[in-house]
Amino acid sequence: MRDVKSVFWILINSCLVMVLLFSMIGVGTLLRYSNAIVPSRVITVTGEGKTSITPDLATVTFAVVSQGSKPDEIQKINTEKINKAIAFVKSQGVKAEDIQTTGYNLYPRYSYDKNTSESSISGYELSQTVTVKIRALDKAGEIVGGLTSNGINQIGSLAYSIENPEAQRARAREEAFANAREKALYMASANGVSLVRVISFTEQPNNIYPMYYGPMEAKGMGGGPAAPDLQPGTQDVNISVSVTYEIR
Repeated sequence: MRDVKSVFWILINSCLVMVLLFSMIGVGTLLRYSNAIVPSRVITVTGEGKTSITPDLATVTFAVVSQGSKPDEIQKINTEKINKAIAFVKSQGVKAEDIQTTGYNLYPRYSYDKNTSESSISGYELSQTVTVKIRALDKAGEIVGGLTSNGINQIGSLAYSIENPEAQRARAREEAFANAREKALYMASANGVSLVRVISFTEQPNNIYPMYYGPMEAKGMGGGPAAPDLQPGTQDVNISVSVTYEIR
């Protein structure tokens, strides 16, 4: 009889231990789950951040356009001129990796014979385009101004941009989150509540676009080495964030 009672109490104690163990696991799981649920008492605020930065990169395209009756002849002339221009650009401190040939086109030119109503090739036109990145912005005007005297007869658009925009955005982002928290603290204080934790946050898309200057014709430079006055100006970087806080 005693053996039966002993077994009975052992089973009872074992069941109690199991119940206690599962209870502890359940409470832990419930706490973790409750932390993952968005509380019902929240406030959402927006923050704005802004910083002004100066572009650090100028990109200019230029070309040599040559015309003639023989392709090999105009190719030779064109090559001599473009090589001279590239040598000039390098002499101004631009590295080879910042100089890229972005176009090389040979087109036939046609003439129309009214008597026979036929078209025939009367000559050829060759254009070679080069794109250059200028990192020393104080040299941009001198480089652009000196292209025409070094064989260039076509200059394309000049664009100012920021090489590493994300690094510049960081300052504006930091200001935006600080602005959001300041608003949240004020709103909480005004309504007799306090902030507990950040529930979620998002950043509104905002891109930095290059600053473009219009097409620059070589004839507008006066055909000489005079350096145009080029001003990179500044760009505003704006960041907008939305932050949701739990309150109590």
